[in-house]
Amino acid sequence: MELDLLMDDGHSSNRHVAVAGDPVRSWWTPKPEQILILESIFNIGMVNPLKDENVRIRKLLEHFGTVSDANVFYWFQNCRSRSHQRHLQAQATVAAASSGSPPASGDLAPSHAVSASSLGMFAYHGTGTSSWLSSPPSSLSKIE
Repeated sequence: MELDLLMDDGHSSNRHVAVAGDPVRSWWTPKPEQILILESIFNIGMVNPLKDENVRIRKLLEHFGTVSDANVFYWFQNCRSRSHQRHLQAQATVAAASSGSPPASGDLAPSHAVSASSLGMFAYHGTGTSSWLSSPPSSLSKIE
């Protein structure tokens, strides 16, 4: 239920007020093992898994804590967005360095620039295969 609250300064503010019966929602905070699995999958090139792959990823992650299909979907969506932003910042830094002008204050310093090849995702835009699910990457075998 949304309520329009009047603030002390006379301005109204839309705030969500919890009412009895409203479901309590909390943020999903992935455990370190879950992050390792998700990052490993992302770094091998599966940046946009299909729905059935999300389900398999969720089942794998559930060994380490509660997670939903939506959590998996949004994690990959956010990771793609962050990687894209890092890529754009790296391009801006390279462009600024080649033109001789200093990078803008919000850009990364050249020593922190991230190349697309080091991210391992821009060369591949498909959904990948799910062969990793039957045999996880060797870096994950220690946590199972």
